[in-house]
Amino acid sequence: MKPKMKQKAHDVMDQLDTELGEVEEAKSVLEVERDEYKNKLLRALADYHNLEKRVADERQELGRRAVQNFILRILPFLDNLEQAEVFVKDKGLEIVKTSFLELLEKEGLKKIDVLNKEYDIHVAEAIDLVEGERDNIVVEVMRNGYKFNGQIVRPAQVKVSKKLT
Repeated sequence: MKPKMKQKAHDVMDQLDTELGEVEEAKSVLEVERDEYKNKLLRALADYHNLEKRVADERQELGRRAVQNFILRILPFLDNLEQAEVFVKDKGLEIVKTSFLELLEKEGLKKIDVLNKEYDIHVAEAIDLVEGERDNIVVEVMRNGYKFNGQIVRPAQVKVSKKLT
């Protein structure tokens, strides 16, 4: 091979090596950018899934609150039914009250059972003290208290015994 051709071949090889190095460097830069975009995409997807979950949880909570607010508004009606039942012994009225209570229980309402139990300030409000054999026992429920999905929505109003010494 002639020296000029050797030199030209050598120059072409050097140029190709330089271009190959530039291509590999560009490839490395593009791989880094690709990885950054991939990580950003994964974070964005995770944020989106978290947002979807939070929105679903908030919707569920809003639904629970709506039902709870509705139940709070109809508790006076239930109180009236219970008062009417005391004064009017009617089987039809009893059936209506029982059906109404069952419906409310299916929605998550539960009557707080406090009668003949030790008075608990967290579930009942004492409206009167009466003489009794033992101290601090609920002897009469004046108005029932209720829990909705485990949370107290209305404390019971009760009479509590006070042992006289």
